[in-house]
Amino acid sequence: MPLDRIQPIYCDTEVDGAGASTYGTDAVPALTDALVVMNPEIKVDSTVINRKMRSQLLRPMYTGVVGQKSMSATFETFMAGYGGGAIDANTKFPAFHHLLQSCGFVGDFAVATWTYTMPDAGWGQLSSTIYAYKHGLLYKMVGTRGNAAWTFQAGQPCRAAWSMNSLFTAPAAAAETIPDYTTGTTGLIDSSPPICVGSVMDFTPYANAPTIGQFGLIDSVTIDLRNQVIPRMGTNFGSTDVSEWLITGHGTDDDDGILVSMDLEVPDMGAGEEAAWWNRFFAAAGPEIDRTVGDLNITVGAGAGKVMVWQLGGLAPLTIEDITLDGGRLGHRVTFKALGTDGSTGEDDLVITCT
Repeated sequence: MPLDRIQPIYCDTEVDGAGASTYGTDAVPALTDALVVMNPEIKVDSTVINRKMRSQLLRPMYTGVVGQKSMSATFETFMAGYGGGAIDANTKFPAFHHLLQSCGFVGDFAVATWTYTMPDAGWGQLSSTIYAYKHGLLYKMVGTRGNAAWTFQAGQPCRAAWSMNSLFTAPAAAAETIPDYTTGTTGLIDSSPPICVGSVMDFTPYANAPTIGQFGLIDSVTIDLRNQVIPRMGTNFGSTDVSEWLITGHGTDDDDGILVSMDLEVPDMGAGEEAAWWNRFFAAAGPEIDRTVGDLNITVGAGAGKVMVWQLGGLAPLTIEDITLDGGRLGHRVTFKALGTDGSTGEDDLVITCT
């Protein structure tokens, strides 16, 4: 394969031997921390400060200087669990483990299950180190944090879009490495990603349960964390102006929260459901906002170590529009804000598990 097509990418969480966060400290990802990614884009982001000269004589001493520096990366992955069978130890991780912990989640292992939750008030955020090889150079991203968005499309694997930011490290010449996707000595074993067919999409009471010959199927679902990842800049620590990338919340001050979107068929007209979605949208209160534990989840995959569940705490409808699905089917696109469960004291807008 040509050199410009070889782009191994590795990721590991930045923690010390006791599991405490060590932000910005190179975690030195191993060959077994390799990720199977699609469409990787690695960038060095910098700001050049120029001096405005009112002279036709441009000289070297008039040139600008490079100021703020950082790095960014975007890529996609198919969601897959742990390819080595049952998760019987906390040294075995699903393939998305380190990336998810870079996006505001913290993983907890118990009884063959990894459970990922968001720390209360946003504190206790973890970070990761990403090694990306490209064109004979190593792009070493430390202190990495970012955002994730998942698309669940019928007949396709769940697709995750990752957008990451990190502190600056100058790219350096390095020999290409050979990823190890199968040994799993440090936790990761790749596996074929399951497709979203036969997956469970329980969105009670928003979705109907159509059978053969009835309308109301959910065509696709998107969950976007909408992490606001901002650079902390200061003169008292750090060497490149950007001293830390921090996740300050989901969405903006006037439009906060995790966003969920569904494309679905208009319910069966004969069942009296033609106005159901509009009624739920305009009500947007009381029983129309579901906070029942166990509802509002998507389950994808089967087999030990490969079952992934996205559990939402609640949904409040934000917008609704008419769309046309494949084959001319009439449908709705409904967007929601993810909510925590009623009476919860912790962040449970979204909880992700892998068993």
